[in-house]
Amino acid sequence: MVYMKLRQSMKINHKKAERIYYENSLSLKKRTFRRKQKIGRPAPRPAAETGRWLAMDFVTDSVGNRRAIRILTAADPITKEAVIVKPCFSMTGREVSEELEKAAGRNRPLLYLQTDNGPEFRSRELEEWCIRNNVKHIYSRPGKPTDNCFAEAFNRILRMECLKLFS
Repeated sequence: MVYMKLRQSMKINHKKAERIYYENSLSLKKRTFRRKQKIGRPAPRPAAETGRWLAMDFVTDSVGNRRAIRILTAADPITKEAVIVKPCFSMTGREVSEELEKAAGRNRPLLYLQTDNGPEFRSRELEEWCIRNNVKHIYSRPGKPTDNCFAEAFNRILRMECLKLFS
């Protein structure tokens, strides 16, 4: 705030204002720029008769010692079945693909996988698993949770029925 007033009152550029701040041992918030992930538009949702597909997402909550716990959830939107519910403190893309491998062994073959753009779902290991198993990976658009509405609805129910009991 003071930084902006200094620039406006003295009619100076940001470099000179920063130099004045540093000379007077004042701190400025470092400007950080976040690289945007370039993910294409999602493919249209497959219809129920086209085959088996999963909607995946993570639910985050905290346990008694205030440590964050994450729960990997995968739900089948057609049969409304919870295929994967795996709690963990952290999970990599390799561990996500191992859970998918276990789930694929128990059920019919998987054709589509709907996820958001989390780092676990964008990993090389998960993409290689999708290629090996002929699974089409469908991403939701960044900032659009309605693209993965089945997973979000399942997460809401999981939170209401299981996680809110302990808080």
